[in-house]
Amino acid sequence: MRPKGCAAGGTVRFFSFRQAVAWAKQQRLAEANNGSRCLSLIEPRGSTREAKRRYPLLPPKGMLPKTVPNSPRALPCAMQRLLLVRHAEAGAPASEGDPERRLTAQGRADAARMGAYFRASGLVFDLALVSPALRARDTLDMILQEQPQKPACELEASLYNAGVDTLQDLLAQAAGWVKTLLIVGHNPGLREFARFLVRGGESAVPRHFPSPCLAVIDFSCGDWSEAGAGGGRLDRFVNFSSLPADNRASR
Repeated sequence: MRPKGCAAGGTVRFFSFRQAVAWAKQQRLAEANNGSRCLSLIEPRGSTREAKRRYPLLPPKGMLPKTVPNSPRALPCAMQRLLLVRHAEAGAPASEGDPERRLTAQGRADAARMGAYFRASGLVFDLALVSPALRARDTLDMILQEQPQKPACELEASLYNAGVDTLQDLLAQAAGWVKTLLIVGHNPGLREFARFLVRGGESAVPRHFPSPCLAVIDFSCGDWSEAGAGGGRLDRFVNFSSLPADNRASR
């Protein structure tokens, strides 16, 4: 099943949150009808109920999302999948310093929407690496609230404002049992890393990496050190931010 305006084997949607969840549910229903494995959908709970009420799952009639190359797909067992998440919006620098900046009310609402999307689209991961910055840890907490089972999580000090080289090293060090890895960190490092990893990154990965957002990158290899050399495929990019475009790069 494919939304109107999307040809078979053509383009993947450059989602808003509502369009992303609607598309994910359509994909999962299609898989179920075709006899494919499909995880059960569970309604968001807690703070995400309010987020769901405020942001309906179905897009306004006649609204079509922007597009980027490639299309969402199920992950074959032999492949590696990387989930890159930029933290949600944080407030002004705290007296304790930049690492202690907390999420704003809007940031918490956006992070809750991200958690609801992870649940609705069946996105699960084996290991999460998170920056020690409070805003990154709080963003991960909102995602974990919606996971059917709690995955392994590690606080990684080098993720704080990490550059591409540091992120490459972390990827290469991932254990073989990790098939889907989540990294929660900061810009500009995550944006540059996504562009480095994806084939045709300059055109495939959006220029803005707002807070918060999610990039899902698949690799045909079975080794993380090889994946760190690039050649990945952008499965989807989801923007959960409600900030104006001119504010997205600065927070």
